[in-house]
Amino acid sequence: MASFYVFNDSPQANQYIKLTFGVFFAEFANTLRHVSTRNTSYTGGEENLRDNDGEISHVARERRPPKHKLHMYVGHDGSMVRLAAGLGIGHANGLRWPAMDSEVVIEVWHASHGMLYIRILREGSPAPPPLDWILLGKFIQLLEDLVPENLGLCVNENTGCDK
Repeated sequence: MASFYVFNDSPQANQYIKLTFGVFFAEFANTLRHVSTRNTSYTGGEENLRDNDGEISHVARERRPPKHKLHMYVGHDGSMVRLAAGLGIGHANGLRWPAMDSEVVIEVWHASHGMLYIRILREGSPAPPPLDWILLGKFIQLLEDLVPENLGLCVNENTGCDK
């Protein structure tokens, strides 16, 4: 199927996912960052939110923190396949086109030793490692790596999108 070539085998697969789903990854990273800062008694790997120069990464934005404990995103099969491909969920068993009632659940867990972890379930089963349990800060970094640094420029002018 041609769509699997676009998401898996194409030399531009990663770039395609970044350009077509990068805005969602940025928004989701921002929501999770607020979870990390809202839970001040826990540490979610805050050091992992900084780039090599010690600055908060380019996705960080000044926004009002979410006030709800549950966030639900609903999408079509095209959204689900981009999410799975971007996160690498399909790499272990091969990426298949999502069924009509597909689900990906992303949970934030507070460990007894004070760390925040992400657990991902796909169709009710744990995602393959490392996405079965991953530090919140490392997961936020994974999301931010899926956002082109100059996304606005990429969308508006289709230039400078090599990252």
